[in-house]
Amino acid sequence: YKCHACKKTFNALHDTPLFRMHRKDRWLSNCQAMIEGHSIRKTAANIGVSNSCAFRMRHKNLTHSHAHEDHKLGGIVEMDEGFFLYSQKGQRHLNRKARHRGGSASRRGTSRELISIVTCTDRSHHELDFIGGFGPVKSMYLNFELHSIIEADTILVTDMARSFYAFAKKEGITHIRLNSSKKEYTKGAMHIQHVNSYQSHFKSWLRHFRGVATKYLEHYLGWFHELFTKKVKNPESFLAISLHK
Repeated sequence: YKCHACKKTFNALHDTPLFRMHRKDRWLSNCQAMIEGHSIRKTAANIGVSNSCAFRMRHKNLTHSHAHEDHKLGGIVEMDEGFFLYSQKGQRHLNRKARHRGGSASRRGTSRELISIVTCTDRSHHELDFIGGFGPVKSMYLNFELHSIIEADTILVTDMARSFYAFAKKEGITHIRLNSSKKEYTKGAMHIQHVNSYQSHFKSWLRHFRGVATKYLEHYLGWFHELFTKKVKNPESFLAISLHK
């Protein structure tokens, strides 16, 4: 297309993640490989492109993978955080000594070598997750991410993390805390088993990629959300997410 006013040209993919991406004939094949959870090398071999091209196609597809996550949670909402070792996989210049095969943190506990991921889910199977920074998540992250998402009449169920308590108090939300150190896993119908199950599935799914760079972790969160909630049923629906503006 051409603008009659400024004379600039553009196409239907302008301002989408797929703008200036080549090999359009391989896009659907790439989406199918992502639905099946193939590695970069296997995807490249199957669809007939280089590893670097398969890598770019994957992350272009995942640019807006968080766009279809739920933006309202209500009723009984379970919330928990999981931790992943900070990874600079793929970078040539590290600010620390290289780790082999993933490695482990140099300190015990939830130090700043770990990245926290907060996951929220309600009993209507709505789900949301986000990266909460280094170490234990701070209440300011929760306030920023969840202020307009969790409804006021919600019953929030969490573990004993202080940031969850501070967030619920600030928002005026009914809060039920479970103390697992005292083997308190339920209070009547209140538990965090659904959110724990979601996190467990995500960690198991992520493991077969043999490590993910932290800077791409949000892409993988969105990717898994689309697969787990079955919002992506075919390559066409996956491609539609990539074209979201």
